[in-house]
Amino acid sequence: MLSVANVTELPYSYFGLISLLFLLAALIYWFGISSYAVTSHVSLPGPKPWPYLGNLLDASKYGGLHNAFLEYAKRYGKVYKMYMGRDAIIAVADPETLKHVLVKDFHKFRNRPEFIAGRAPLNKGLFGARDDDWKRVRSILTPTFSSLKLKEIVPIMEEAANILLSKFENFTKEGRRNQFQDMLDQTL
Repeated sequence: MLSVANVTELPYSYFGLISLLFLLAALIYWFGISSYAVTSHVSLPGPKPWPYLGNLLDASKYGGLHNAFLEYAKRYGKVYKMYMGRDAIIAVADPETLKHVLVKDFHKFRNRPEFIAGRAPLNKGLFGARDDDWKRVRSILTPTFSSLKLKEIVPIMEEAANILLSKFENFTKEGRRNQFQDMLDQTL
């Protein structure tokens, strides 16, 4: 049976529980948006992120992440900021700016987001390596992609493209277009 003392303590326990739940909800929300403060001082345009999700919901809205990037470039310009989950991304869609970042100032932009790196041994490649490992891989690969080396590979690429083109023509001549289309659908 409820006594007078139990009845008077009842509202205080509910108030404490409600206060605790409110505080917990506020902390969860703050943790979800706290990483967005990293780029809040950067005066770049970009979409407003959702807590924890960032702008990942827009990938489904636009039919894929690549389409979201294209839409953002149209809407916000050639350089904009966005968030993949809680990770900030500065996207560059301008070839000249990208060349400046990747060629001239590459030493300032060496670490990629960790979700791209993967697990060993993939985390030691060009896209997954970090800090000194990245500098080592970059210095090994840079001579491979010089303009002279790329000019030497053009005839090889043209020959491979011609072989592929002749195989496409054989597919259509033999009436196997549907099989070819099925094969393309599976690879895309």
